[in-house]
Amino acid sequence: MWRQFVTVFMLCCCRIVCFSRITDQSWRGVTEDVAKSCEKKVGKVDLVEGRNKILCCHVTRENSTSLTVRWYAGNTEKQHTFLHVTGQILNINNISRSCVPEMYRCESLVSGISISNQTFKTNVLGPPSLYIYKEKDMTKTKEYEDFLEIALKKSSTPYDIVCSVDSNPPSNTKWYEPNRHGHDDMTMGYLLANGTKAIKNKEFMGTGDAYRVTFEERIENNDLTRELVMKIQVGESSTYNRTYTCVAENKYGSDSWSMKIVEDTS
Repeated sequence: MWRQFVTVFMLCCCRIVCFSRITDQSWRGVTEDVAKSCEKKVGKVDLVEGRNKILCCHVTRENSTSLTVRWYAGNTEKQHTFLHVTGQILNINNISRSCVPEMYRCESLVSGISISNQTFKTNVLGPPSLYIYKEKDMTKTKEYEDFLEIALKKSSTPYDIVCSVDSNPPSNTKWYEPNRHGHDDMTMGYLLANGTKAIKNKEFMGTGDAYRVTFEERIENNDLTRELVMKIQVGESSTYNRTYTCVAENKYGSDSWSMKIVEDTS
């Protein structure tokens, strides 16, 4: 049988309601394949977005007719919510980072008395999620389906265009200009998944645009949020109506978005 699990998180005053399909079944009579795929180790458990995961609660009195196993979800060690799911096996289907709590806990009870608890701390893995924004706004932006248009005034001070990436594991991230001057794509700067410093591409350093573009890295949220900042100066007509793309990639997939700089004549 299956039940729908509803989790409600409060993040920065935003109410996010997530639905995960969770099933339960008795440990007795399960197939050998299920038993092999069952995660019994407590501690950190890796879950991959879009896939399923089976957690198994280890009990010491399997043959007791008065044994009950309950499952809980929580975001701290002390605040757990009963899922109204019982049984030694917990199936989590179609995993999503926005719907998985920080931990699951199973509690074994005999005749209503708690005899053991196990905690599974979740570590959700998946492809990167990327977005672009201009820092210290007051500029005009317009969002299209496949790119962000940013209107910038002529200035001797560089503007910060931020490519922000949420990724576990970390991604390789780069800024590049597609079809530069009608020719091949040109990688401008990048931040490696195992690196801590933004790097300007050597090939780009030999171009006439290298003097007006630098890169900066920001690493936050225990390395799960990485930002590759492009500091770009605009002024000459040739610096407008050009498109730049940021792309991030790890072993689970990739994400990209583009932005076009146009002149703000207001």
